[in-house]
Amino acid sequence: MGDTSSGDTSSPNNGSTKWVARATGDDDETLCHSGALVESDISSLVGNDQKRFETSQPVPSKPDDYSEFCPVSSSNETAGIVSLPAISTQSPSRKRQDTAGDFPRLSKSAIRASVSSTCGQSSDTDDKKDVRDRNSTISVLDKDSSPDSHVKLSSSDGEEFFVNATLLSSQSGYFNSCLRSGMKESLTKTVQFANLTSSALSMTVNFIKTSACDLSLSCVREMLFAATYLQIPDLQNYCCAFLTDEININTYTTIYGIAKSFGLTEVQLSLKSFLCKSLSKFSETEHFKELPLDQLIEVLGSDDLNVVSEKEVLEMIVLWLQNNKEAMEQSSELPGKLLNTVRIPCLYTNSHSDISTVLNSAVKDNIQVEDFLSRLKHYQDHPELCHKLLIENNSKVRKGVEVMMTLGGLEQGIWKKQPSNKTKFALTSALPDSTDTDLDCPTEPFVLYDKHTSRLLTKVYEHCTCTLDNYVYLLGGQTAEHDRAQLATSAVYRFDPRVFEWTELCPMNTCRSLFYVGCVNGRLYAVGGASCLGMENTVECYLPSANQWTYTKPMHTKLHEHAGCVHEDHIYISGGHDGMNGTCSSLWCFQPNEDSWSERAQMRNARANHKMVTLDGKLLAFGGCQCIDTTVEDIWECESYDIAMDQWTVITSLPRLSSCLSAITVGKLILCFGGYTFSFCKYVDMVQVYNTEDNSWKTFKLHMNVPKCLLCEKVVVNEMLLYAE
Repeated sequence: MGDTSSGDTSSPNNGSTKWVARATGDDDETLCHSGALVESDISSLVGNDQKRFETSQPVPSKPDDYSEFCPVSSSNETAGIVSLPAISTQSPSRKRQDTAGDFPRLSKSAIRASVSSTCGQSSDTDDKKDVRDRNSTISVLDKDSSPDSHVKLSSSDGEEFFVNATLLSSQSGYFNSCLRSGMKESLTKTVQFANLTSSALSMTVNFIKTSACDLSLSCVREMLFAATYLQIPDLQNYCCAFLTDEININTYTTIYGIAKSFGLTEVQLSLKSFLCKSLSKFSETEHFKELPLDQLIEVLGSDDLNVVSEKEVLEMIVLWLQNNKEAMEQSSELPGKLLNTVRIPCLYTNSHSDISTVLNSAVKDNIQVEDFLSRLKHYQDHPELCHKLLIENNSKVRKGVEVMMTLGGLEQGIWKKQPSNKTKFALTSALPDSTDTDLDCPTEPFVLYDKHTSRLLTKVYEHCTCTLDNYVYLLGGQTAEHDRAQLATSAVYRFDPRVFEWTELCPMNTCRSLFYVGCVNGRLYAVGGASCLGMENTVECYLPSANQWTYTKPMHTKLHEHAGCVHEDHIYISGGHDGMNGTCSSLWCFQPNEDSWSERAQMRNARANHKMVTLDGKLLAFGGCQCIDTTVEDIWECESYDIAMDQWTVITSLPRLSSCLSAITVGKLILCFGGYTFSFCKYVDMVQVYNTEDNSWKTFKLHMNVPKCLLCEKVVVNEMLLYAE
């Protein structure tokens, strides 16, 4: 061992600060005593021509590798001890994270690199060389030469362990209190434990030294107790990471019991996430009957439960009840608690008699089961009253993803274009966001899913759509191609994304095509349009809970081919044809709460067959056309209306001329689908994307089999059901 008085380093007797490096991770030895170095002291390593170490001199820091030397005054019992942070060799999931006030530890190679850096032998420009030279820089102290710095720990079965006092105090709140607060343990340097076995204490000591220990499900409970009792948060985090890694179907119930006993919130969240993903597979094993009731209820009620249909939820409830009849006998309310997690609106397509048979096979003569069946039958018998029943039942889509849904339009028939009954879906999460720089992709920007089970009940175009309470409504339109709206219909349909099915509702009082529908305060408002009777100025309101239409105050003028949007419970109607002055540039505002209309500033361009949306407190009008004498001309210019200022301003023009288009907002983007160009007499097979943040446009190709002049709505659907055959 090197002479501690050599070079410029002060001797242990001169009262100055003494430096000691210690290593962990390469061996099982403890902290070094002050003044003792392996092979040579620091001054020998630095050399007489190098600047001597000073207590204020930090080591140049590097992320996750180095920190500062920390001198300790020699006036304390633990004088001269310095610690360097370790370069961990653990897996990322079990890496210790030193908290404020911890006394970090180092591997030998890390100490070599740190001391080398302090001695001026490395820099940020030669990191790679520094790593290669770590093994030959210095030697590290393996043992503490002073037994006085150790504390004796005695387990409940009499085995003894000797550990450095400062190391214990830095890692454990318990030892810090014992050894630094004047208690007898600080004088006797002995701590006895009546509740910690030798195996638990041995693993704890090993963790304090090395930041790692060999855990198993058989000993992790004991280690968690030690971590809690000795106040070692790093050990508790290490155990939590181990438990999270070990979660599977076979270990679930064991880990759940441990997590609940010790209140391990993060582990409990991981358990819930696992069960939401794997409950269907879990129910096929013998471990399912051991699943705790409170955890089962929580997962069955989760929006993230991974099931294709609600019928799976009901089947799992029945299976659990059949395997836990004793629990059912002890509590007659148990079936009701489980059945309350079933979302009745997502079950109504299933036969009431089949569900009744399945439930009665598991539970007989139970009042709560009968109540559940009664509510289910009422919903099935009155599907048109869904909105009223939604208040009483949770109907949120499980595993929901937001999609764009295209509805109807025109498609190529044998001889000519004809109305379509197709519906397609596109994930909004797959769309390019406003920060993308490469938006000129020649392929489709998103995948369109064609669901045959969700097709419209009738072929239609020139119709209207809107979304309310995550139901998509389709209204009016023409069932066959006709130039004069002679085949306009009053039919109304509602699409339920929970089960991918359509329901026919009460029709409108007036047949309409080329009109507008908006949703305000839970009601639908149909405005204007055209039919075999000519143009309309009538407005009617639909109340979903009553499944009934009533007329409200009409517009001041008859309109069709106009555009509309809703902003802060006000309906705005722009442009269109009035039958007298041709194409209009007017803007009207309807206030449903006051049942009144008012005129606002006119657009810069008269336009019809255009689209209007609202975003960030402004109205934006895109596309459209106008009649000039007998000629129909498309409009390039797009406009933005400031509601507060009552003023229109020009924004960047469309990349492609387009009328009869559909538009939808996704974040800060506005997507304009398809349309028709009167100037060139052809359909537009693309999506034009407007970025409101930089006032720019990008274009994307639409697949050739997508209907023309379609309409689009946003809705949340079950992700599993979307991909199911």
